[in-house]
Amino acid sequence: MSVVAALPGRVTLQRAGPDSVPLIASLVNAHSLNLVGTRRALIDADGGLRLAHYMPDSAEAYIGHVGRAAPSGFFYLVAQPPHVVAELGCTLLPAFTQAAPAALTWLEGRARELAAGAAFGESSPTVTATASPGRTGFTRALGLFALRTCTKRSCGRGGSGG
Repeated sequence: MSVVAALPGRVTLQRAGPDSVPLIASLVNAHSLNLVGTRRALIDADGGLRLAHYMPDSAEAYIGHVGRAAPSGFFYLVAQPPHVVAELGCTLLPAFTQAAPAALTWLEGRARELAAGAAFGESSPTVTATASPGRTGFTRALGLFALRTCTKRSCGRGGSGG
């Protein structure tokens, strides 16, 4: 992985590559086991990452760190011109929630760059954020709101959320 962005608050984003698959699966599963009580990522027989939420192979993936701490954030960007929608998704462990605004601001700028080739002019990224209940203040601070909130009861083990 190479450092892509050094952000305020000692936040670092690194571009994830094929060698990052085990780390990404670990981050997603640590979060989902805590949040909904089940794993949401696996590594298939070919070494590919499979997530409960579809993420195409063309997505740009990033690992977030604060200082020299262990990685605690996973982000991905999907934008394929001429399509209008750019999706920015993230999974945050509690250690990264304070750093999330800086990371999401940089990633939104990157998503806008990727979406610039959209056929219908300027487009706004769609943000898919997975954060623990009670730890979503950073999304409100950025002017975002929850489309879906999961708890162990509503999204875990076959639940549909709401």
